[in-house]
Amino acid sequence: MAAEQPVGVVNIVQPLLIPVPIFDPAINSFSGWVELFEEWCTTNNIPAEPDPVNNVVAQNQRRSLFQTANRPRAYEILRTDCLPDRPNTKTIPELITILRRK
Repeated sequence: MAAEQPVGVVNIVQPLLIPVPIFDPAINSFSGWVELFEEWCTTNNIPAEPDPVNNVVAQNQRRSLFQTANRPRAYEILRTDCLPDRPNTKTIPELITILRRK
């Protein structure tokens, strides 16, 4: 049986101090980086995207991290190829497909 927690005490889960991996084609392949990014999200308890069928435009921390962990050139590709929409309206699999075509 678990010990009771004293009243007024809150457990705080500290985030890991490992930074989100930044994609660098000189270091790893895009596919390898996507796998590393997914593992990083799992390790750091970053929630998965909402169900795209029901909520494709919902802002999501994992999607935001995916976009910011890419080099500025990759974000420009996403921004241009998603017009007139913004990249944050696409799912991560859609963003991956766009970047793999380039």
